[in-house]
Amino acid sequence: MPDKEVVKNFPRIQVPAAAGSAGLSLARLNKNNVKVNIGSWPLMAPGQFLLVKADMDGGQHDVVNRLVTEADLENKSIGGTLSYSVVENKKGKVIRFTCEVNFNNGEGSFVRFANVDIVITA
Repeated sequence: MPDKEVVKNFPRIQVPAAAGSAGLSLARLNKNNVKVNIGSWPLMAPGQFLLVKADMDGGQHDVVNRLVTEADLENKSIGGTLSYSVVENKKGKVIRFTCEVNFNNGEGSFVRFANVDIVITA
């Protein structure tokens, strides 16, 4: 398990459709799914369990729910998607993206990355 100093260096969740704007624009999405990425973190290795979720209006939606692979290491990034149907007609609502990794193949405790909150806009 990494110490608190290592955890400070974990990446933040990235939502490219919201980059450089005041929120996640439904018009910018143009009815496409929401792509979500997380960069590599210190001590990242195959077999670690990664869980990225989107929380909104009391509902949770899995974005990534799987083991890290060799390909993820090579790409230095893991991506997932959130269905457009989850965000459509939700203007003004906030999506909270959470990310946790387990360093013991899903057994025991998870280490939490920083949450990312994004407002859905028109």
